[in-house]
Amino acid sequence: MKRLLSLALAAALALSLSACGGGGSGGDDTSVSGSSGDNTSVSGSSGSIPSSSSSSSQGDASEPPEDDTPKIVMSNDLIEIKGICVDDSYTDSDGAPLKMVYLFYTLTAKDSNEKIDSKYTEMTINDTNTYKSDHFSYFAAATEYTPNFMYTSYIQDVYVGSSANVVATFKVPEGDLAPGRTVSLSDDQIPGIEELSFTTDEFQHFSSPDDIAIAMDPDGHAAEVAGREEADEETTKTVRKLINGRSWWCMTNNIKYDVEFRSKDNFKVSTSLGFGGTGTYTVRNKYIFCKYPDIDKPVEIPYEIVDGEIKLSLLAAFDVRD
Repeated sequence: MKRLLSLALAAALALSLSACGGGGSGGDDTSVSGSSGDNTSVSGSSGSIPSSSSSSSQGDASEPPEDDTPKIVMSNDLIEIKGICVDDSYTDSDGAPLKMVYLFYTLTAKDSNEKIDSKYTEMTINDTNTYKSDHFSYFAAATEYTPNFMYTSYIQDVYVGSSANVVATFKVPEGDLAPGRTVSLSDDQIPGIEELSFTTDEFQHFSSPDDIAIAMDPDGHAAEVAGREEADEETTKTVRKLINGRSWWCMTNNIKYDVEFRSKDNFKVSTSLGFGGTGTYTVRNKYIFCKYPDIDKPVEIPYEIVDGEIKLSLLAAFDVRD
């Protein structure tokens, strides 16, 4: 009995030693598996490779660099820019390197009545230089041929549910018209204009004021060109008969203007300031051109014949703010 018990204990001890030896062999097998050539498939070296893999994943998930491309916003619910035009032919009177820039836009009075004019809009370029729009009269020559866009120093009402086409003009140095410069607008009277943003790449360059008018208001340009063409003989006779021997007057800019038409094609202008002059006139389809002998540009007086009577718009001819 004792002998049997001794044999059982010896057998148990042998099995125990065999199990310990098996554990060592398992460690060797793991090492062999790790040297199989594909490190990423190693399963025995827990901790090191999963940690490295986690670091690689975090690098791939990093956020891309921010896009610093300027945002282009040319319209919203209230205002839409129709065009920004540069007259490359413009030469400033004092020789400064300035160009005339035209901002054409449409304002819609959506929920409230609005007020608008062509002055005091500010254009800031590259967040540095700010230029304020002004009424430059005949120096902004394109506006004479864009009648469908309002150009005035006088505040106009835009009522709810209606829209108004407006043009504002700026004198901007050529250096600030270089490509890629950011542009923003502001005007206390124009709601939503500060939401617009663009760059000078959106500016269109033209070789003359006439080209600007054709591009922005083709129908208006065509009508104004036709209105300035010389009238036929019958119309000329009719207008001369209606105006010769008569005079008209208007008050604008605190100055009174008196215009008298004399026999055939002569006229005389007198003012409350004492200046004036005489010259000859020609009849056009929509205008009477009064030409002083020493001034190239004539005074253009719009006229209309209604029921055999002629109406002259002296304000349109002499008011430098409209």
